[in-house]
Amino acid sequence: MYNIQIVNKKNLSSFDPKIQEFYSIVSSIAIKQNLAHPEIGIYESGEPNAFATGPSKTSALVAASTWLLGQMNTQEIQGVMGHEMSHISNGDMVTMTLLQWIMNTFVFTLSRVLAMGGNNEGKSFYNPWIAIAGQLIFWTLWSLVVNQFSQHREYKADEGSAKLLGKQPMIAALEKLSLIWSGVKVSHDELATLKIFWGIGSRGLKQLFSTHPTLQSRIERLKSISL
Repeated sequence: MYNIQIVNKKNLSSFDPKIQEFYSIVSSIAIKQNLAHPEIGIYESGEPNAFATGPSKTSALVAASTWLLGQMNTQEIQGVMGHEMSHISNGDMVTMTLLQWIMNTFVFTLSRVLAMGGNNEGKSFYNPWIAIAGQLIFWTLWSLVVNQFSQHREYKADEGSAKLLGKQPMIAALEKLSLIWSGVKVSHDELATLKIFWGIGSRGLKQLFSTHPTLQSRIERLKSISL
């Protein structure tokens, strides 16, 4: 889907110095976190983003967009990669996948149970309109839970980066994102919850349905916490 180019020791010399630096940063963080070396990749994109994915801590992929690498300096890239590697260390990819599976099962099953009924003659029936309404209601309620957990997961990954590298790289990265995000279309695809950010975010009621906290709230929280 992303046409990711894998960067490794064999082909590292064929990439430009910024991508070589990116590879070195991820490798260094893996050593600091005592993690298995993940696959490292880059992808062409007009959005300043990065993500971590994979089935386990020992089999993971960290990828960054070429635009993010082009826009950020060394310290800012370190902050972003500290965040993504913290997702791997915390097992967030598996957790979010399981939560999504549980949500789908919960919504599907409960809505159909709600739609089942019977009459005075003992005959059962199934009302598809009740099932559809139930799916909408239960999906909305469960999404609130999943999204709030996802936001908590983002805060913890920010904190993980700060504990590993100090606060400033992560704060600098978030501040840079808040400057360069304007006018950028951030795709809400299957990997949206795994990315470093999904738009600048909205406050108020809309924020309840966002997978990510606002960039400003993340910056403020990092500045206020004690490590």
